[in-house]
Amino acid sequence: MRRAARGGRVALPADPGQPVQVIDSRDLARLVVQLLVDDRPGAFHAVGPA
Repeated sequence: MRRAARGGRVALPADPGQPVQVIDSRDLARLVVQLLVDDRPGAFHAVGPA
């Protein structure tokens, strides 16, 4: 959010009508570390419900 608040160019979906979910990188890092600790291989979606 801070990056977007500063202004300038940010990466967004090509379709402005497409929903966007902001993810805190600390939350994502916490999830990745926990998956590694738990030895849970596989693919995971790092977003919440719509």
